[in-house]
Amino acid sequence: MPTVTVHEAKTNLSELLRRVEAGEEIVIARGDKPVAVLKSYDREEIARKRAAGRGCLAGKYPPAPDEVWFGMSDDKSLAELFGEDFVDMMTPLPEAATEPPQTPPKRKHKAAE
Repeated sequence: MPTVTVHEAKTNLSELLRRVEAGEEIVIARGDKPVAVLKSYDREEIARKRAAGRGCLAGKYPPAPDEVWFGMSDDKSLAELFGEDFVDMMTPLPEAATEPPQTPPKRKHKAAE
C-alpha cells in the first residue's frame, strides 16, 4: 500500500480519490506514523460484516426473550431483573412534587401607576 503524508493527502485529495475508486488503498501518515487508510466505500461489504455479527459480543449471549422487553410492567418482575434499588428509582413522586411551581405575580412599574 502506498503511503502519503497528511499534507500530501490534503493537497492531492481528488487524485487520491480517483486512485481509491480504481481499487487502490492508500495509507495516510502523520510524519512516519500511519494513522488512517483511505479505501473504497463498499456498501455490500459493510452489510455482510453486520450480518455476520462481527461485534465483540456476537454469539456470546442469546437474544433476550420478548417478555423481558414487553411483559415486565409490574414491580416484582422489574425487581427480579434489575434489583430492588431500580424499582425504588422508578416509583413516581407524590403528586405535590410533580405540580409545576407557582410563579409570583408580576410587579407593576411605578411609572405605569
